[in-house]
Amino acid sequence: MSGKNYVQNFANNIKKLRVEKNLSQEVMAEKIGVSRTTLGAYEKGDTCPNIDVVAQIADVFGISLDELIGRIVDLSKGDMTR
Repeated sequence: MSGKNYVQNFANNIKKLRVEKNLSQEVMAEKIGVSRTTLGAYEKGDTCPNIDVVAQIADVFGISLDELIGRIVDLSKGDMTR
């Protein structure tokens, strides 16, 4: 899978999860220490945060980094699927 798909999955998942949690962009941005405009750019896939911010986003939603980017890892089989 190309990195671009991960970027788009990441962008889509941030917005989907934020809406499911009933968080405004402003509140979510505060939780992860960025501006609302920057969060909007993440949600559109226009830019990507550094790994520290990605980890904060995953923590807010209570999910793993793999789940956040749409990658599922089955450690028992030793393979990664999407």
